[in-house]
Amino acid sequence: LIAREYLVLCHGWLEAVGIQQDVGNDEGDRPPSEQAAIASIKAGLEWTTTAAGLPAPTEVSKPGSSRRGRPSKTEFKVLAHAFNDLSRCTLVYVRLGTGRRHQIRAHLASIGHPVVCDAKYTDQEQFQTDLQWCPRNFLHRHHVSFLEPESGLRSSAVSFLPQTLREALSMLEPRRESQGATSAEAHTSWAQMNAVCSSDPSTFPSTWETVHTLGSCSIG
Repeated sequence: LIAREYLVLCHGWLEAVGIQQDVGNDEGDRPPSEQAAIASIKAGLEWTTTAAGLPAPTEVSKPGSSRRGRPSKTEFKVLAHAFNDLSRCTLVYVRLGTGRRHQIRAHLASIGHPVVCDAKYTDQEQFQTDLQWCPRNFLHRHHVSFLEPESGLRSSAVSFLPQTLREALSMLEPRRESQGATSAEAHTSWAQMNAVCSSDPSTFPSTWETVHTLGSCSIG
């Protein structure tokens, strides 16, 4: 079994206040201490091509549709709320339950929180605005682990944010109390952003189990 975890910056503020009906949380499968920290998107994904025969953006199956798509699950934890003059953003830690093409990008876009600087899943106006402060799609595989076939032991590797994304994140400020954040949330956002931007591996937890969060998530 391969575990894949990502650092993602998406548009809007995913609030740490509960889970809306279109986001499943599988609460019965987790202890109470984890139920308030994790949200998940479970929606089938479909792939089509353009008239020119090129891959089209991955589509999320709509409720009630006869085309259900391939089952797909994306779990996420909110790390920080931030903003600049051009955008409000949420830094999320993502774990894939399945590995479909463009899964994270399509799932987040489907709930109204597309990845920053994503030319395929945002409109051109938003993409051009994002380019003013972020030079590339803000989606980074941070941690991967897998079982060695012969020994059965788990191996893992961590890749910290590249310089371009650290610079983009440093151009954001943590959400303020005047914008609706509690004092604790404002401090946590500030600390998390600094930790992720650091080039010192010891400052940021490297696994799903150890990463700190603002709480559970809803669409906001």
